[in-house]
Amino acid sequence: MDIKTFPELLGVLTGFLSFFFAFFLLTLKTKRQTSNFLIAMFLIIFAIDTGGNVLLNNYVYPKHPGLGLLLGSLIFLELPFLYLYIQSIVYNDFRLRMVHLLHGVTFLMAIFILLPNFYLASLAEKLTVLKGEDPVLFELKLVYIILHLQVLSYLVASFVLVARYRKLYLENYSDTKWFNHRWLFQLVLFLSIDFFVSTLKNTSLFLNRSELYENIAVATNLMALALICWIVFKALRYPELFKGVNSRTRLAKQLAEKNDANNQLTEKESNLLKALKHFMEQNEPYTNPSLSMSDLAKHLQVPPKELSILINHKIHKHFFDFVNEYRIEKAKSIFKENLDEKLTVLEVLYEVGFNSKSSFNTAFKKHTGLTPTQFRHQL
Repeated sequence: MDIKTFPELLGVLTGFLSFFFAFFLLTLKTKRQTSNFLIAMFLIIFAIDTGGNVLLNNYVYPKHPGLGLLLGSLIFLELPFLYLYIQSIVYNDFRLRMVHLLHGVTFLMAIFILLPNFYLASLAEKLTVLKGEDPVLFELKLVYIILHLQVLSYLVASFVLVARYRKLYLENYSDTKWFNHRWLFQLVLFLSIDFFVSTLKNTSLFLNRSELYENIAVATNLMALALICWIVFKALRYPELFKGVNSRTRLAKQLAEKNDANNQLTEKESNLLKALKHFMEQNEPYTNPSLSMSDLAKHLQVPPKELSILINHKIHKHFFDFVNEYRIEKAKSIFKENLDEKLTVLEVLYEVGFNSKSSFNTAFKKHTGLTPTQFRHQL
């Protein structure tokens, strides 16, 4: 393989790691087979787009330019696979269906656009097109524009999906162990930055700014390598990052709009709120780290929808924060009652329903303005 520049070396290394990790995910036996398949496909296309370019340029394009461009066009499927992957870990009832084939429309569209003047052209004409000699084929410009519009739309859709997941989780769960929306947000943000830099790189190529192109190519390949290493690290260290929500779950605001948009408590809701507070104080269900909205609704014998509207919409608190307030108040009481005992913070956080020290410290400071250690010192 003829590797002439540093960016190509980085690309080959990134491509190798992507293929290796994709193979690992496809052969790994886990409950998340669908998620692993989707992220593996994303990594394979990512590998073709980075390290695969060296192989395509040296061995495929010179003799089989049509096949080379077809493989290069797989980039149209890169973001769709990532978007479906995010859906698969956000929604616990996600299944691949025939309708998901619609995500491949832009890939087929690109082939159709290039079919008359490229795929059906002679070998010499194909090579002339790929050299980028003026005038650049109009169809290539059109495909380039469609690709960037597609990537932009999928990145926006991914941000919206992550934001929705965050809201749904806060409104229905109190388990801090699985609240890892930041990882998804960081992943989409990193890809957005990479997309922006890649656009600058491609633009410099169209403007014949070869030196600028080389410099940006180094940056994009370094970012790609960092992204792959980061994904591998996260996946290996935290194999079960997410607790998905049901795709049919609706936000409390949406439920309220369907029933009653008035923020004032009805008599029924006032009685339910009193029963809820009494139950929380007397039975302490919040000490269960996995307490969910549906669990609490079962205890109170009310529909989860009514309880969700009451907590998340009428009293303007996320279920996540509502439950954590009781946990923090319980922790404060324990600290006050055990001034002379050698009770550790770790023992207290487990007793009140938290399952990690970092989440306990964050929630404690949010509700009191102090860390648990500072609070104990004040006592």
